[in-house]
Amino acid sequence: MILFRYLTREVLLTMSAVAGILMLVIMGSRFIRYFASAAEGDFPVTILGSLMFYHLPGFLELILPLAFFLGILLAYGQLYMNSEITVMVACGMSPTRLLRVTLLPASIVAVMVGLCSLWLTPAGALLNEATIEEQQSRLDVSVLAPGRF
Repeated sequence: MILFRYLTREVLLTMSAVAGILMLVIMGSRFIRYFASAAEGDFPVTILGSLMFYHLPGFLELILPLAFFLGILLAYGQLYMNSEITVMVACGMSPTRLLRVTLLPASIVAVMVGLCSLWLTPAGALLNEATIEEQQSRLDVSVLAPGRF
C-alpha cells in the first residue's frame, strides 16, 4: 500500500509538472494569436480570458496523454537510476504488479481525457463561437452612434 501511494504520487507529480509546462507553452501561443486578433479589432480585449478558458479542455485533451507518458518515463527512469526498482524487485514486487500499480493513474487520466473529449471540449467550442458571434454583432451595432451620420 505504501509502495502504491509512492509510485502513484511520483507519476502524478511528474505528470502535473510536465502538463503545466506544456499548458503554459500552448496557452501562451494561443493567447498571442487571440491578442493579435483583438488588436486588429475582430473582438474586444475584455473577452480574451473567457475565450482562453473555453479552449482549455481542448488543450487538456491533447496534453494529458502526452504528459502522462512523459511522467511515467521520467518517474520510473528516476526510480531505476536510484536503484529503487531493483530494491522493489528484490523484495518480491513483480513487473506485472508494477504495471497494475501504474494502471490506476492511467485510468484516472483516461477518464479525464474522455470527459474532456466527449463533453467539455464540444461545450467549450460552442460557447467560444457564441461569444465571438455575440461580440461581432455588438461591434457592428456599436459603430453606429445616435446623432451621427
